Amino acid sequence: MLRLAFWRVDLSGRGPGYALRDIEAQSAAPLLKAQVIAHIAPDVLVLSGIDYDHGLATLGAFRDLIATQG
Repeated sequence: MLRLAFWRVDLSGRGPGYALRDIEAQSAAPLLKAQVIAHIAPDVLVLSGIDYDHGLATLGAFRDLIATQG
């Protein structure tokens, strides 16, 4: 069975770098969302509502946070 998940995570900051800062600090909102994703463990995960930056630093940091949760 293939598990698919789509989630609008709303991890966009009020300006450049805010979402990345919150993820790296393991603030409550990104940490809770990472725990939920780790718990459901989808095979394919589509995220929307996450800041885009050159080099995908924010997405990479969130991926690493999910990995630490499960």
